Amino acid sequence: MLKGGLPVSMLDTLPAYLANRAVKVQPSKIREIAKLIAKPGIKSLAGGMPDPAIFPVQAIRDAFDRMIDDHARLMLQYGTSEGYLPLRELLGPWLEQFTAKRFQPDEMMLTHGAQQAMDLIARTFVDEGDAVIVGLPTFFGATNAFLASGAELVGTPEDDHGMDPLILARTLKFIQDQGKRTKLIYIIPSFANPTGRTIPLERRKQILELARQYDCLVVEDDPYLTLRYSEESIPSLAALDTEGRVIQAFSFSKVLVPGFRIATLCGDAALVRRMVITKQYVDACCNTPSHYVLYDLMQQGVMDRMIRDNVAHYKQKRDWLLSAMNDHFPKEVHWNFPDGGFFVMVDLPDCIVVEDLFQEALRRNVAFVPGEPFYCDGGGKHSLRLTFSMEGQETLTEGVRILGDLLGEWIEKYG
Repeated sequence: MLKGGLPVSMLDTLPAYLANRAVKVQPSKIREIAKLIAKPGIKSLAGGMPDPAIFPVQAIRDAFDRMIDDHARLMLQYGTSEGYLPLRELLGPWLEQFTAKRFQPDEMMLTHGAQQAMDLIARTFVDEGDAVIVGLPTFFGATNAFLASGAELVGTPEDDHGMDPLILARTLKFIQDQGKRTKLIYIIPSFANPTGRTIPLERRKQILELARQYDCLVVEDDPYLTLRYSEESIPSLAALDTEGRVIQAFSFSKVLVPGFRIATLCGDAALVRRMVITKQYVDACCNTPSHYVLYDLMQQGVMDRMIRDNVAHYKQKRDWLLSAMNDHFPKEVHWNFPDGGFFVMVDLPDCIVVEDLFQEALRRNVAFVPGEPFYCDGGGKHSLRLTFSMEGQETLTEGVRILGDLLGEWIEKYG
């Protein structure tokens, strides 16, 4: 390209071509961190990926062989936008044991992971300028999906029990007083990313009552729902919902394998139908072979065994991480005790700027995720997220020891 007779790269002229929604979307902090921590020897407490050591490789191979032998002509063909019907028929009662809500096949669609679920929700229900309430902090993959559809994100601070209904009520009223409409309330109610927190039953009921009062939908994002390390079970918001306001997403990425990219998107049949229509023009249909394989795995009882194995495996890893933190982190540092999921949120003294800490930790071959990307209001500058899902005991312990020594040095120096 030429400009004033001089060659110009596309990088220089790109802003003129970008759609407004593309400008609003920021790079994933975790994906960017992944580039930095790829070097050998890094002790990663950063990426919340499932541990490939427990992927059911042989069971998947056997399921694929059975299904390709019996169903090749359909399995390798285009599927429906809703997803494989026999699988949806199985998933309704299977999910009920975790959610206390049984969805019918027409109240469920299958998506390419929970990230596509958030994208479809945003494309279908969010208009330019609509308010979407999210937690401070919360998962930025979802918030960026809402931003891409023109949403105005409004953060509401969380405490040790997740979203606070009293603060949520004030937030909803403030938005209404500004002459705007809250379209969605986005929540990760169980073992949230990044905090590991769980919203208790009474709060769930109060949040639903507020959604009724202010006439908005609730997005219940529950990818860690089955990774519960305690005996207590809390009904999902979808199970408590009597008006069809809750759209619930669940992902198999954390409890089976992420490469299949299978998630469910459940809710009132009319809401699901509109999202199916949106999906028809996004990707037409999902990866059909993976649906057939998951169907077979569920028929064979593999998924039930996987849940038990996952819980035992990751609970032990959680305990390793927390034990190391108790041994090596300074007393000025605080963190939560997650009852499930992959994550621990860490709050640091105000004297420590996490971005600077992150760079120094990398120089010492330890990685974590700074807290700021999880805050839509620019907060989180003195917090970080740790995960225990990928690494073994030795790496977790050594990584925490190195990070603890660094924190001690900086608190003594700057505190």
